[in-house]
Amino acid sequence: MKKRAGFTIIELMVTLIIAAIGLTIAIPGFANFLRSQRATSNANELLVSLTFARSEALKRGDPVAVCASDNPQAATPACSGNNSWTNGWITFVDDDTAGTDGDYDSATETLLRVHPASGSVSVTTDGGADYVRFIGDGTADARDDFKVKPDGCTQNQQRHVNLTPTGRGEVDSEACS
Repeated sequence: MKKRAGFTIIELMVTLIIAAIGLTIAIPGFANFLRSQRATSNANELLVSLTFARSEALKRGDPVAVCASDNPQAATPACSGNNSWTNGWITFVDDDTAGTDGDYDSATETLLRVHPASGSVSVTTDGGADYVRFIGDGTADARDDFKVKPDGCTQNQQRHVNLTPTGRGEVDSEACS
C-alpha cells in the first residue's frame, strides 16, 4: 500500500490555530504602525508646503501664504478662516490687494499649489492661526506651530510641526493630546 503525501486534518487545524494566534498579536501592532506613518506622512507634506512657500517668497521677493481651506480642490478654492487644516490647504502669492493678509483672492492673486485632505488625520494649529505667511526675505511674519493627530491616536503618534520665525521647520513626535 502506498502512503499518500499531504497534511492530515489535525496538522492543518494546528497550523491554522498558530496562524490565527500570530495574526491576533500582529494586527494591533500593525494598526498602530499605520496610524503613526499616516501622521508622519501628513506632517511631512505640511512641512513641504511650508518650505515651498518660503522658497517661493524668497525667489519672487513677494509674500507667499499657506492657508487652511475647506475646499482646496474647488475650481476657486478659498481660505477657511479657521485653525482646522484637516480638509487641506492652499499656497498662493499673497500680494495683499484683497486687503487682508493670508486671504486668497482668486481674481488678483496667483494660486501656486493645492493640497487636499488625506483623511484619518486632524491637522490644527497650536495658536489658532488660519494661515502662515512668508515675506520676501523668507521669514515668517505670520506663523504658528501645528499638531498632526491620527484618528485613534495612542502613545507618541501625534506629530508636532514647529515653524521658527526664520521660516524653517521641523517635525517631532509627541504624546497624543
